[in-house]
Amino acid sequence: MRRAPMARCCAASRPGATPLRITELPWWARKHEKKVRVAPQTLARKGARFKGDCRACHAAAEQVVFRDD
Repeated sequence: MRRAPMARCCAASRPGATPLRITELPWWARKHEKKVRVAPQTLARKGARFKGDCRACHAAAEQVVFRDD
């Protein structure tokens, strides 16, 4: 079975560990925390209820497509 790019990224981030939250993964922090993307003002403007509310910023999140929207 071939893993999707997101699954490979998650598996490489924490070998042998299953994260409780996507926001705990190192790659997530690199992609989001160093930018103003998850600043409280940005989350409120996008309508996100919490940091892991992917659909608020990524239109194709349900199809597991996470591009810089």
